[in-house]
Formats: sequence, structure tokens, C-alpha cells
Amino acid sequence: MAVIVVPNALRERLGEEGTEALVALLQAVEQEARQGMGAWMEERFERRLAEWGERFERRLGEVQVELSERFERRLTDVVERFERRLAEVQVELSERFERRLAEVQVELSERFERRLTDVVERFERRLAEAQVELSERFERRLSEEVAKLGDRVAELDHRMTAEIARLEGRINEETAALRVQLAETKATLIRWMFIFWAGQIGALLGILLAFFK
Repeated sequence: MAVIVVPNALRERLGEEGTEALVALLQAVEQEARQGMGAWMEERFERRLAEWGERFERRLGEVQVELSERFERRLTDVVERFERRLAEVQVELSERFERRLAEVQVELSERFERRLTDVVERFERRLAEAQVELSERFERRLSEEVAKLGDRVAELDHRMTAEIARLEGRINEETAALRVQLAETKATLIRWMFIFWAGQIGALLGILLAFFK
């Protein structure tokens, strides 16, 4: 609230009480004026705000429609340009890919051939070394086995000689015993044959004597 200054001439004419009453009156008038002005300003602001809101809504709708149409047109243009560019890029990438693929195939083929040649050479060298090593090991092993086999054969030959000598002695013993047994059997057989034939002759003579009587 503004400070009200009463001139000295008026203060002298009104006195202190009149001056204070005048100041109070002026302040009350100012306060009522301010309240009335505030209500009027508030009402006017609300009307202007409502009008501005309506205008803003209409304008916003128009702008939305306009922006939507412009966006659709722009989007269509962008999509068409993107599709054309995409087709061009696809063709370009396809050509670059084909060229690069051919280059890579040639490069890989050459690298594979070189690598294969290196591997074959290394394998052949290793195979030759392995053959020499295996041949030497085989010769040494064969010599060792032949020596062991010779020792084994000599041992078996010695054992076979001893076994044959033992078997020959056993055979000679069995042959001598068999000969003795055969001689005994032959003597017994001759004795039984003699007895048999003697009985047969005696029976035959008895029959003849009985017949001639």
C-alpha cells in the first residue's frame, strides 16, 4: 500500500484528527479500488484466458491437422527416397559383395594351396623321418628278437635232445619188456596149441580105433 502524504497547509486546516481521518478514508478508498480492480482484472483475465484457450484449441487442432498432413507427405517422401536409396545401396552392396567374395575366394584358394603345399611338404619330411626312425627301430628290434629267438631255439634244441634221449631210453626199455612179454606169450601159446592139437589127435585116434573095431 502506498504512503499518503498530507500537505502541511491541509494538515493545519484539518488538524491531526482530521488528517488521520482523511488518510484513513483515502486508504480505504484505495483498498476498495484495488479490490475492485483486482476482481475486474481477474474476471477479464479469465475471459481472455478462456478466449485464448478456445483459440489455442482451434489453432492447435488446425496445426495438428496441418502437421499431420505435412508429416504424412514428408514421411511418404522420406520413405520413397529411403526405398530408392535402399534399392541403390542393395545393388551397390550386392556388386561390392560379389566382387569382394570373388577376391576372397581367389585369396583363400591361393592361401589354401600354399598352406596345403606346406603341410604336404612337412608331412612328407616327417613321414621320411618316421620311416627312417621306424626302420632303425625295426632293425634293432628284429636283431634283438632274432638273438632272443636263437637263444630260445638253442635252449629248445637242448631240451628236445635231452627229451629225445630220455624217450629213446624209455622206448628201448619198453621194447625189451615187450619182447620178453611176447616171448612168454609165444611160449604159452605154443604150449596151449600143443595141448589143443594133442587132444585133437587123441580124439581123432580114438574115433579111428573105434571105427576100425
